[in-house]
Amino acid sequence: MTDRAVSDISASSRIARASPTVALVRQYGLPLSVLALAIILRAFAGTCANVSWLLTIGDKVLAGATPYVDVVEVNPPISILMYLPAVLIGRALRIPPETVVTSLVILATLASLALVSRILAAAGSSAAASAPLSLALALFVLLIFPVYAFGERDHIAAIAVLPMLAACAARVRGARVGLISAVLAGLGGGIAIAIKPFFVFALALPLAYAAARSRRGLRGFVSGLFTVEAVTAGGVALAYAASIIIFFPAFLRVMLPLATEIYLPNRLPLTELLGNPSSCLFAIILVISLVLDRKRPVAPMTRVLKLAACGFMIAFLIQDKGSPYQGYPAVALALLACGRSIADGIAGWSQGERRAAAVIRPALAAGVLVIVAGIAMMWLQVNHETAGLVEAARRVAPPNPKVIVIGDRLGLGHPLTRELGGRWVGRQCSLWITDYAETLLQDEPPDAGRRSRIESYVKFDYDMLREDIIANRPDLILVENDRWREWIVQHDELARLLQSYREADRLEGVSILLRKADSPA
Repeated sequence: MTDRAVSDISASSRIARASPTVALVRQYGLPLSVLALAIILRAFAGTCANVSWLLTIGDKVLAGATPYVDVVEVNPPISILMYLPAVLIGRALRIPPETVVTSLVILATLASLALVSRILAAAGSSAAASAPLSLALALFVLLIFPVYAFGERDHIAAIAVLPMLAACAARVRGARVGLISAVLAGLGGGIAIAIKPFFVFALALPLAYAAARSRRGLRGFVSGLFTVEAVTAGGVALAYAASIIIFFPAFLRVMLPLATEIYLPNRLPLTELLGNPSSCLFAIILVISLVLDRKRPVAPMTRVLKLAACGFMIAFLIQDKGSPYQGYPAVALALLACGRSIADGIAGWSQGERRAAAVIRPALAAGVLVIVAGIAMMWLQVNHETAGLVEAARRVAPPNPKVIVIGDRLGLGHPLTRELGGRWVGRQCSLWITDYAETLLQDEPPDAGRRSRIESYVKFDYDMLREDIIANRPDLILVENDRWREWIVQHDELARLLQSYREADRLEGVSILLRKADSPA
């Protein structure tokens, strides 16, 4: 055998050995690049105010505080419980719990998508989540697209429901879903419902669609509603509801009446909600998807995602607060559905469908979708933190200060307190009770009985603030704006307490008050 022949054989052998690696890179190169980018971006991103506050509650609970008694939180117990593992892991590993939250969300996303892929692959779906474009899109939508909403309960719920949606898609195809996969999918669905009961719509619509496609009449439709994953999700939600009664009676006794009287009645008008950026972005993406799917077969998973997005939009309207993070699940799932349609179009073209329409339509849709996604990310980046306030407070405050806020904005004290290495010494996150109550008294003058109840909650809010300042002697007090400075003047005892403080700085209307050196510690 000649040297050239030996050389050719060796080269062929190397190519053969390298081909699995090349194939692996081609299949997973794009998704892995998106995942790497997401990790890098999250390393430089901050924690949103809601997550920061719930981590602070976790610290207080682990220190012995009783939820809804020693710390006031309007949301049900799962909002506290779901962030406790991050606090515990952070303490055990001596790393910030914010880092743990990011890591757990990324791991949960990968686990959710792996289960989706398993369910769809077992169902014989040609558009399984492991397809490179679909997987890359999912990683982008779940890990990069949320921006400031990253780690929010709504973000986590969107991740949790995906396997149950895949199970619905599998059943639409008439395929069986393995018992373990169905139970795990149901657990995710149950967690989403426990996070916010309104999220049941995001599961109910796809479930009803899958049951209706059974073509077995009314009996088949009813039995299709009671799949393993649906029963599991319902069981999780019921078990959680029972645990509130048993382990968190203070939520029912203290917080539920307060929320019913003060929090829930503060609603945005439906017209304002329909004009909200989340609603508009959702509608635009859905229209793009519908136009793209005209006169072509649509994969069951794509249809199921659209229905789930509609369910999340119903939940957004029911919540009637209009916050960007509350609109994230609807916009994200609509984006996933539309992106899958585009990916299917690109796949069809690459497989030999050379008609001009097959190329132009997905390309135009992709271009428009990129623009819409960019606008959506700007909306999801909106927050109520004051730029530069952390740095300004750090310049004048002592190390590890005790902090409290006089104002209604959650983003004023959180995540500022944690970023300063400080300790939050208030029972409430802000004076939101007073703010909401004043809005109710001005906009909807109540009868004498209801007015008395609302005013009692205003006094409750004020008393907590006054008592926390007296008992804990905060080093740093942030006063939100002129409205709250005037509010202080109207409360003589609070004004006297604040005579022990001086204004060290003022930034964008926010007063940074420091305890005077000669005041008692």
